[in-house]
Amino acid sequence: MDARRSECGPSGGGADLYAGLSVRHRNERRNRCGVSRGRGTDEFLGDMLMTGTAWTVSAFVTLLAAIVSAAQTPQERCDQARATAWATYASCVGKLIGKDAACAPTASCGSTFNQLAAFGKCQVKYTGRWQLLQASGSLAGSTCRPGNGARFVDNLDGTVTDLLSTLQWEKKTGTVGGSGSGTDHDDVNNIYTWTASGVAADGAAFTTFLRYLSGGEPSSANGCLGGDCDWRLPTLAELQSLLNLTCTPGSGCSCATNPCIDPSFPGPTQNALAANGYWCGATPVTNPTSAWNVPFDNGQYYQPAKTAASYVRAVRGGF
Repeated sequence: MDARRSECGPSGGGADLYAGLSVRHRNERRNRCGVSRGRGTDEFLGDMLMTGTAWTVSAFVTLLAAIVSAAQTPQERCDQARATAWATYASCVGKLIGKDAACAPTASCGSTFNQLAAFGKCQVKYTGRWQLLQASGSLAGSTCRPGNGARFVDNLDGTVTDLLSTLQWEKKTGTVGGSGSGTDHDDVNNIYTWTASGVAADGAAFTTFLRYLSGGEPSSANGCLGGDCDWRLPTLAELQSLLNLTCTPGSGCSCATNPCIDPSFPGPTQNALAANGYWCGATPVTNPTSAWNVPFDNGQYYQPAKTAASYVRAVRGGF
């Protein structure tokens, strides 16, 4: 009994009971001392490092990720899941933009590159993540699982927050079909040019519309929409993330509603054609006098001349 107390300590075990011992000798001492307590993370990781080639790098990384995940709050897991989903989606769209650029000089992909189907698959897979987030019990209490399950939140200050992408969007005013407004630049019927000089971002979309949102909003104390002054035109991926598409294997993709926007998105949206779609802030690499444009009647994308007048919806934030 005295020998056992000398080896095992007065309480049958302790944090320093295994100091200096190999994994095999640790296990033997545990058996002799009858230790049944759980192992701490630092002790477990120490065991792993001492086992040499028994643990592969990938297994070690996987375990570390699991330990980190277990220590995360639901909101931290939500943020990580959303950032990962967005990175995957943006990469998917980026690859297709590259393919479009490679096809453009000779139109060599016209018969084989179905742009709507290709971009649509990226978009549908991304927006489908929202339902998966709703089904995750580990995200309960986070903004990935709002009580009403709604992806879009009307902030009641002229802005809308997308809880999937974390983007904050301008909420349009007015009624589709109206004549537009020369003073309320949030009006859904207003159209603006991308450029005045032919290529540069100096058209009314930038010099009038965005300037109004970032300093001329009469309803905001600081003159900026929602109190934020960093509004911009969206990227192609950002604007397409609002589309309401369905994709069928072998049949391609099509709009599920008209206008082709998620029906839960607050405020009006134009469903106009081609050049009167919504401007993006980016220029196709092969066509500097045009800009990306997404009409919400068919979910397709176009590259009209920057001197054309199109609708706009501003955005801010995101990953």
